[in-house]
Amino acid sequence: MIKLSAFFVATTMIIGTAATAAPAAKSPTAAIAVSELTPGRFELVYSGAKFTSRDEVEGELLLSSARLSLAHGQQRFVLLAMPGEMTGVHPARTNPSYGAQFGHWEPHWSYYLPQTGWQPWHPEWGAEFWTKDTDPKLVERFQVHAMIQLGRDSTDENGSPAFNANDVVRDFGKPAEVLKLHDHH
Repeated sequence: MIKLSAFFVATTMIIGTAATAAPAAKSPTAAIAVSELTPGRFELVYSGAKFTSRDEVEGELLLSSARLSLAHGQQRFVLLAMPGEMTGVHPARTNPSYGAQFGHWEPHWSYYLPQTGWQPWHPEWGAEFWTKDTDPKLVERFQVHAMIQLGRDSTDENGSPAFNANDVVRDFGKPAEVLKLHDHH
């Protein structure tokens, strides 16, 4: 019962964070849904209707993952490969505005275009971020998926480094204007 209560508190906290934090304030319909897949393994899905920037969306999802880890008494978490993802081909981003130390935080994106439907973008494909070829103003809605494992000490099975939840909260738990988030895509 305690674990279930912690899950509901964490879920409420994360969804509340998505609705009130500075990055999500630009996208009033944004929300983060949390599903516990197995004990300690979660999928977080950021859903929005108005694209802001890659860094703001991914930064909010990273912060929510860190807060979820801490709510479950864990200091570390790892971004796992999504089902069907090619493993071992996941280079870190070198230019996220929130710092290269979090460059391995690259969740999967899907965006909806009225004329073609849902389009996927996966970082392991090696292609530039989808906004290079698609105007975000044409996108009616989007989702960003991250699957995480809590409590991992160093790396996942693919060698991706663990994130220290306290470091993430310390570095991200500030207003967007202090973080100087920019649209890097």
